[in-house]
Amino acid sequence: MGIFDKAKEQANQAAERVSTIAKAGQAKIEDIQQTRQTDLLFRDLGAAVFAQRTDRASSSTEAEIDSLVDELLEREQSMGPFDLTRQSRHP
Repeated sequence: MGIFDKAKEQANQAAERVSTIAKAGQAKIEDIQQTRQTDLLFRDLGAAVFAQRTDRASSSTEAEIDSLVDELLEREQSMGPFDLTRQSRHP
């Protein structure tokens, strides 16, 4: 095997490693985006329930809650069970 063949082989191996790393990075980005979107849905659900519990709900709040719960259930089916034990308390 000549020096050029060895260099070409090493370049191909490096390209494969870069591709693997890029795919893993893209998957992580997508996971973070999914988590953020899910967190926003939970936030909206919490705000709607808070409005309901404090007699500030509108006529559409109940339908909004139902819609948010349905969307979260769909996400849970595709993403797996949510960890509902974590609690975030803001000072």
